[in-house]
Amino acid sequence: MHQSAGSEPSRQLGTTTARYLATGSLTAGRYGLYRWDMGGPGGATPHFHRTFSESFYILSGTVAVYDGANWADGTAGDFHYVPEGGIHAFRNADPDTPASMLILFAPAWRLHDSSTRATGS
Repeated sequence: MHQSAGSEPSRQLGTTTARYLATGSLTAGRYGLYRWDMGGPGGATPHFHRTFSESFYILSGTVAVYDGANWADGTAGDFHYVPEGGIHAFRNADPDTPASMLILFAPAWRLHDSSTRATGS
């Protein structure tokens, strides 16, 4: 399968642009790869996924990633892995500076695999 640069579907979420680089329909459900560009404040509150892992590869800026207990800042080249069921969150650590990362879901995220919000974190 091939998808030309710039032809991928995207979604605007405030100052964040989510680009769906490789969805499950392109990868036979094996993984999903998204580019997450935060132009200001942005991120996700603590949550977990029951049926897939999530990984973050920081491209630019500083992204704070929560592992269920602590926040850790990641910069270009840093990698964070969250196993199935692992509570996690992320945010642009410096809302005045854009930050970008790749997010890998394995297997690919499907609508019925929706996130579950974590409480008490």
